[in-house]
Amino acid sequence: TPQIALSTERRSKVLGVLESLRLCGQLSGAGVAYQKKLCELISVTVKAIVTECVADAAGSSGGTGNDANAPAKGTMTGVATMSLDQFFDCINMLFEQILGLLWGAVAVNKFC
Repeated sequence: TPQIALSTERRSKVLGVLESLRLCGQLSGAGVAYQKKLCELISVTVKAIVTECVADAAGSSGGTGNDANAPAKGTMTGVATMSLDQFFDCINMLFEQILGLLWGAVAVNKFC
């Protein structure tokens, strides 16, 4: 489980912000905004990793030398043409990154 390592001064500031949000009735709204941003970050992370994996797979399979950041094939087609090892490496990278983001969200939830 994630550990929150904040200095006493930083922890005090965060608790002050949380208390202010509670007093203003905006803590729930801040939580909704945080959830929305987290979902957006996860979406961007997935797209970036899959695009990178597709480009790497196209490059390693003797692609046409096009820009690796703009594979000629669509993303889904690119995923479908990956070798099993490339696909598992991509899934592993996705899980590592998404779990890191979710553990950060768990830490925020426990702190609040």
